Amino acid sequence: MNRLFPVAVGCLAATMLIGLITALATVLEAPPVDFRILNSSHTLLALGFVIAGALGAAQVAVGRPPPRLQVVLFLIGIAAPLLATAAGGFSGREYLSWPPLVSAPLFAAIAWASVNVLIGLARLGRAHPESAWVVGIGAVVLPLGFAEAHLYLVPAIGLDIGKDMAVQWQGIDTMIGGWNAMLYGVAAMLIAPAGKLSRAFRNLLFLVAATGLLLTFSHHHYPSPQATWLKHVAFLTSLLAAVAFLHHFRAWRRAAPADTRLTVLLGIAERWTIFAVGTGFLMALPPLNVLVHGTYAVVGHAMGSMIGVNAILIFAIARGQGDAPEAAADAAFRRWSRLFDWSLAGFVAVLVAAGLVEGVLRTDGGYWAYIGAVRSVMSLLPVFGLALAGLVGWIAIDCLRPGSGARAAGPARP
Repeated sequence: MNRLFPVAVGCLAATMLIGLITALATVLEAPPVDFRILNSSHTLLALGFVIAGALGAAQVAVGRPPPRLQVVLFLIGIAAPLLATAAGGFSGREYLSWPPLVSAPLFAAIAWASVNVLIGLARLGRAHPESAWVVGIGAVVLPLGFAEAHLYLVPAIGLDIGKDMAVQWQGIDTMIGGWNAMLYGVAAMLIAPAGKLSRAFRNLLFLVAATGLLLTFSHHHYPSPQATWLKHVAFLTSLLAAVAFLHHFRAWRRAAPADTRLTVLLGIAERWTIFAVGTGFLMALPPLNVLVHGTYAVVGHAMGSMIGVNAILIFAIARGQGDAPEAAADAAFRRWSRLFDWSLAGFVAVLVAAGLVEGVLRTDGGYWAYIGAVRSVMSLLPVFGLALAGLVGWIAIDCLRPGSGARAAGPARP
């Protein structure tokens, strides 16, 4: 039983609520609460959703479901930063914006869950060695990234602007790489055929896993002074989990007798994976990076990735790890899923358009040169956001219903 799934869904519900309030406050220029509190809470709860969902799914996949005490520790780890920022305590960081001391319970929960995954990894590896490698990478780099994001507390790093920025981005990207690897790895396990690999191929997987472990931070290091070839290798290895998922999903879908709820959900994740990889590549191009860096366009990329990929994979895995037979996707389910796709596309399009407007106008002036036009574009965001929140809630409730869990036909379960 994935006891962290309800925690993840609760964090997601709170994230969407705060996001809607923030979007309305941006358009109306009348925040009901200090923007710093809204932004910090929104980011924390989004992180809590994905981390709890990924680690819960990975622990179930290796046959070591999260114990109740771990769930309590996760709840404390999320509540402590919320209370600290509500009381006016901030770290000044971009993502982990709460006082660093209150990170301790959340780090302890992440470390506990990650160790639990690694202990059970051999069991998963016997049936699904490829998924075991990818999930294992995630279980290693997620807590390392969370810890690394706090290295600004070391004076030699925190007092050096260049080192501080590099380490901050590396820590955050390592976290993102960690939860992506776990989610893609567990999703691939649900649909990939079980089997043993030759010793040579196992060694190759180890080499790829080790390389990915060392280079997973590369996502935001395009302007860094590293050698170009190293960036190219890093970019390719960081795509390992996504490519494995896409390969197995397409092979599984061709062999599937009919569309099921699980097939539909994984299809959504496939489309938004292509979006995430494609926009990530485009934003890495220096001319475009200069235009969109630090704008809402990057937020659009992040929202497409977190909602279209991370959230949908968490919901799909919740169905796939259950014991109830999988039900066919009826017309209503397919229709609402298409509405989800279009609502998310509209939501992301507004953010990308606002970012492009800001990027173009800020080249000839400061804040006041673009903010009016950006707010005009952003006026559509609450509309798409409200529709998206309702559709995400509907999918989550469908997955939370008793007996809604699905077993994917075909692959062996660990």
